Amino acid sequence: MVKTKLFLLALLFVVIPKGLYAYTNGQIVKINHMNYKVTSVDLHYLAFLNADNVVGELVIPETVPDGHGTTFTVTGVTYMGGMIVR
Repeated sequence: MVKTKLFLLALLFVVIPKGLYAYTNGQIVKINHMNYKVTSVDLHYLAFLNADNVVGELVIPETVPDGHGTTFTVTGVTYMGGMIVR
């Protein structure tokens, strides 16, 4: 009985982190080889920072799905210093 309870508890700890994923305002996230800064967690807004190894024309999408069930709207372009250009 004790082994069963410990097994179920261990299984619970393995499953819980996969269902939880949180963002914070100001967090830098990488989605599809592009880096964004979270500008509003509540409104799901991002600001574009830069892209990895892009040659030629760069297309910044209007919306970006994160693969965890959240779709962000790109509202501006910023740099590491912080100013957002809309």
